[in-house]
Amino acid sequence: YYTSFQLSEKSDVYSFGIVLLEVVTGQPPILPESVHIVQWARQRLAKGDIESVVDDNMRGRYDLNSVWKVADLALRCTEQAASQRPTMADVVVQLKESLELEEGSERVHGSYTGSGDADEYAESSDAASQSTQSGRVLDLVSGPAAR
Repeated sequence: YYTSFQLSEKSDVYSFGIVLLEVVTGQPPILPESVHIVQWARQRLAKGDIESVVDDNMRGRYDLNSVWKVADLALRCTEQAASQRPTMADVVVQLKESLELEEGSERVHGSYTGSGDADEYAESSDAASQSTQSGRVLDLVSGPAAR
């Protein structure tokens, strides 16, 4: 939108990429140092430094591969050229794959193997598994019809 001044599905993808970065990092879109979240994350991830990007509030309670996948997806969503961004259908597929990695990690490692409060994690994990067991999966709708 910034360069074309026209809303499109690809501008929605960009915006969703910003939201993904905010979720992963816990940071606002414009950081206090007047740095855009995309620049900030891209610089760190280019060095392979995922742990400095992930929100400290997650306290290590995540599957590293899952978080890498989401962070990489967010960067692809925020590519400068709209033609280089994935479709929202691709985004949904990638997010579901990331969720499967996360759930697989929980099954393999039991409750969790990170720092932080295990009881707190067990409570949030129980809530997540209850919503998964109910068979409800969030389907994302994009484009002008979703507005």
